Amino acid sequence: EVAIGYGLWRLTPTYPKSVTIGSKHPETVLQDRVRMVMVGLGYTEVFNFIITSEEKNYRMVRRPVKDRVRLANSSSIELTMLRDSLLPCLVGNLSVSRHEKYPQRIFETGPVVKAEGPEGFSIMLSVAGVSAHSSASFSEAKAVVLSLLNSLGAENPSLEKSDDPMFTPGRAASIIYNGKPIGVLGEIHPEVLELNGLENPVAGFELELNRFLNKCFRS
Repeated sequence: EVAIGYGLWRLTPTYPKSVTIGSKHPETVLQDRVRMVMVGLGYTEVFNFIITSEEKNYRMVRRPVKDRVRLANSSSIELTMLRDSLLPCLVGNLSVSRHEKYPQRIFETGPVVKAEGPEGFSIMLSVAGVSAHSSASFSEAKAVVLSLLNSLGAENPSLEKSDDPMFTPGRAASIIYNGKPIGVLGEIHPEVLELNGLENPVAGFELELNRFLNKCFRS
């Protein structure tokens, strides 16, 4: 658009001084691998806006409100902040499609934005998935996560008890890799299901993917 506005006839084409070979960005390589695994496990990919609201991102999924990247002068109460998690969006997707046929298994991979101090922030690449049907369980979410981590070359991941309020007490776990938490999995809390009009059990997970960028790029 800038070139058209300036006038294409004013531009003189030139050859580049050096020749380079293009390649996929490491994030694209990683996301492609994640998509392949998740689709192979029977999940359907969805795409949500990165802009959301405190209502959807926190209250509807029992998450405590915390520091976040907010939009200045937002014109809509539905678009007030940048998401810091993918799971709330996926639960919202299930709520919209709750009258459709079950089982429903969906996932998303994309950026989340974490606030850092009064003005700072970081952008993390994540993947999250939810499975909704009459027998959705912790074991199902665990199996999906372990399959995904195995495909990413993660050796010896482990699970530790999690008190994440989005999940049912005693049916949730933090995902540990190289001694650090990289995500969470479990059965979505009954109150969250009720808030979103969901009658079937839901199992879900979310993983940070940034630490796997170099591994995928090398391979």
